[in-house]
Amino acid sequence: MVAGVALVPNWSAGAAVTDDPTVDAATKATFQKLADAVFTDRTQALVDDTKGGKDGKKGRHQQLTSGFSGKVRLSGTQSRQEDSALSTLRGRKTRLEQLGEKYSAGSTTVTLNATQVKGRAAKVAVTESTTLTYEKVRGNEPRTTGFQAHHELTFQADKRGNWQLTGIRDTDDGVAVNQIAKPRRVSLPSLRQTKPGKPNKPQSIIEPSTPAPSSSAPTTVPSSPAPSTSAPTTVPSSPAPSSSAPTTVPSSPAPSTSAPTTVPSTSAPAPTTAAPTTSAPATDDGNPPEAPRSSTQRNAPANAKNLTSGAYDYKAMADYAAKYWSKYNPDYPDYNGHGDGGDCTNFVSQALKAGGWKHVPGYTYDFHKWFGNSEIVSDSFIGVNEFSWFALSSGRVTSLPYVYQLDVGDVLQMDFDRDGSKDHTMIVTYRSPEGVPYVSYHSTNTYNRSVASLIASYPNANYYAYRT
Repeated sequence: MVAGVALVPNWSAGAAVTDDPTVDAATKATFQKLADAVFTDRTQALVDDTKGGKDGKKGRHQQLTSGFSGKVRLSGTQSRQEDSALSTLRGRKTRLEQLGEKYSAGSTTVTLNATQVKGRAAKVAVTESTTLTYEKVRGNEPRTTGFQAHHELTFQADKRGNWQLTGIRDTDDGVAVNQIAKPRRVSLPSLRQTKPGKPNKPQSIIEPSTPAPSSSAPTTVPSSPAPSTSAPTTVPSSPAPSSSAPTTVPSSPAPSTSAPTTVPSTSAPAPTTAAPTTSAPATDDGNPPEAPRSSTQRNAPANAKNLTSGAYDYKAMADYAAKYWSKYNPDYPDYNGHGDGGDCTNFVSQALKAGGWKHVPGYTYDFHKWFGNSEIVSDSFIGVNEFSWFALSSGRVTSLPYVYQLDVGDVLQMDFDRDGSKDHTMIVTYRSPEGVPYVSYHSTNTYNRSVASLIASYPNANYYAYRT
């Protein structure tokens, strides 16, 4: 976090220059500090300011970007855009307060990753790391929520060699609580290749008929999905050597014990307006099933989930998400930042696998199949819509009529532009006794973000809740 003008060198105006300006270490450092100020301002716009700042005075937080002038500063246009962004975020803070959520403090740091200079233009890639502290409105909120986001800043130099920040672009495919721009659509084709820059593996996968038991997951497994007429072949119980070089899948990774989770609550949250939806299709006719929308109404009927017995280990799912939300498991491909798409569904599938979901081997493009490891992944393992099709058709999930019924290990998806194609997948890692679910996800890497925050940030999105 920056602290105003003290961080900015006392640059002299200097004489006009004719050559392209150079970017020395001091200028790069100031690029970083201005970026830090921009995203700190955005974070602080979400923080409760009724208690006052360090000077004890109540009111809005000091806008740090206003302290930059001279060698590196905001352009006039970008300054107006940031004022608009802060106004939008203050409105989001108001909506959050109406939903019973406040942040008592925020901390943002920005790391400069790369600087590319061409003539009088510079592009600066940065990583933003933000932590928000939950104000104890009800008393059972998690302590903090955090995220990592990546941005590209564009600077333009004038004739004197002074640099102005002229543009900010989010390079993640996910959603951050202080993000202004609309998230990009996730498309599957860019995810089909397991490792960018390497050729695809064969398009089918075969497992032994009796895989070794994993210590990380219960031994009870849901019934297999009905055979699909769309798959060109079936998987033999005792596979013979194949000319297509099938891949044998290792057992599920052991769950992490790095983060605790809590037991479900049957208490209902405060009410809002929305309409409940119907349940998911009960049969599989070979076609992709349609997931019913879930209501964002706060006074959802109680729908308790048994976290301690059954087919899956929900604590292991949440523990996995806690361990890998900000770092990526090298045992799986990483799709963050590679074209249109992201790592959100890949991350959720990994967590479900850690909690006991078993592979269903077959062809990668058959949505009735589900598998993933370092070598090959199915479309349903990494694709937002394909995951929904598999999860519903296999019977591994049922649709919940209300998002506030979600519990630990359940899955939430969003359709930002309401066009019927889902864009983002998240897993629930905490549920407060008051009935507020908190989700974690990749792209943008986020831990324990409340469903209330998502609804306040994207009130017009469609939501799809799944009980695992």
